[in-house]
Amino acid sequence: MVQAQKKGTKDPVAIKMIPIAPLKKNDMLSQVVNEVKIMSLLTSCPYIIKLIDHFEDENNLYLVMELANQGTLMDMLNKYGKLKERVAAKIMRDTILAIEFLHSKNIIHRDLKPENILIGTSGHAKLSDFGWSSKLSNNDDRRKTFCGTPDYISPEMIDGKDYDNSIDIWCLGVMLYEMLNGLPPFTPMGDMEPNSKEKKIYDNIKKMRMADINNSLSKEAQNLIKSMMHKNAHDRIKINQIKHHPWFSLQRISFDCENDSHTRAHDNSSRTGSALSQSNLITDSMMLDGEDPFDDFMNNRRLPDSGGNSVIHGNGRDSNVSEFMGDFEENLRGDSVHERLAAANSGGVSFRKMPRISDLQNSANIRPDALEIIPEEIRVDCI
Repeated sequence: MVQAQKKGTKDPVAIKMIPIAPLKKNDMLSQVVNEVKIMSLLTSCPYIIKLIDHFEDENNLYLVMELANQGTLMDMLNKYGKLKERVAAKIMRDTILAIEFLHSKNIIHRDLKPENILIGTSGHAKLSDFGWSSKLSNNDDRRKTFCGTPDYISPEMIDGKDYDNSIDIWCLGVMLYEMLNGLPPFTPMGDMEPNSKEKKIYDNIKKMRMADINNSLSKEAQNLIKSMMHKNAHDRIKINQIKHHPWFSLQRISFDCENDSHTRAHDNSSRTGSALSQSNLITDSMMLDGEDPFDDFMNNRRLPDSGGNSVIHGNGRDSNVSEFMGDFEENLRGDSVHERLAAANSGGVSFRKMPRISDLQNSANIRPDALEIIPEEIRVDCI
């Protein structure tokens, strides 16, 4: 991930570079295309990282995105251990508004966790990383793919049941628990071999054997966590009920964001036409609705996520997938990024000769040749 600027205005953006060869080798191109398609539907929400453009050269795909350079929620937890209730309430408010918008589009995120919550320059939280997201065809549609991060996987997914967007509510509950307690609720204490630890986490989730909630927390906070983490998906609190939960009133956090300067600024940006036109993004042969695009690929696969956690799919680990992830991480190191992107002269970058991603069409106002690379690698996790 590198930081870039739009020439002329100097507006900052982030560029995510994805090597093409291992994508094709492991039949993962459809996953990246799915992420782009999903993000193209979400550009009007100020609490979701905006996809600005996309292009490719012979070696890599490039996603140009809104820059959120204040780190991640995981960075905050690593620094402070746990958060005060009011700080957690602000982050939850922004994340809930992002999830509400996702669900209004019949999209499930499926990988909510602190690493995927970025903090923007305004201090607002922004949801990112839609690599495992899936669009349902209607409100009754279900998914069955086993995906996510072990600490955050829902009971119904572990049991192999079909699931709907209520798995995102479960993840919100786990995330709020971690923000206020410092650790995820089902993580076993002590040193354990990774596979044994993962199995123990799943066993704890199935049996709802979780660490006690900090008694110093307000009763309202404890109640909200429990309401989101019902083992039975049908009994979980709904988004609209979460927004009216007394915990937010206690923390003086409002969901009325119409007059919020952050929201107004984002609305103005969207009206300028900087967002992608979703109608021109995807060819008719690749539809968002219908079956989960990951079902075939994820059989008998096991992938590490960007935070180093393992995500289990099926019954084993695929060596080709591991090789792909190694190639991916190598290509994201700073020197190789700048070697590939930096121009031969003047420090600018011209992408005029780069073809578009084969399945995607040119539709954005900010073109690659209007970008220049800043010679400094930044940390922008999982955008």
